[in-house]
Amino acid sequence: MPDEDLVRSAKNGDSLAADFLIGKYRNFVRVKAKAYFLIGADREDISRKG
Repeated sequence: MPDEDLVRSAKNGDSLAADFLIGKYRNFVRVKAKAYFLIGADREDISRKG
């Protein structure tokens, strides 16, 4: 299933689609988060599911 369809499903409340996308892009987000420095914040705060 294309990511666009998964995003649409996640927006409609499909938690499995959301969890799949989060897992798929977790490492990508972590790599990008390393470029940011937030005083008093944890690097994980940027990529943590809320």
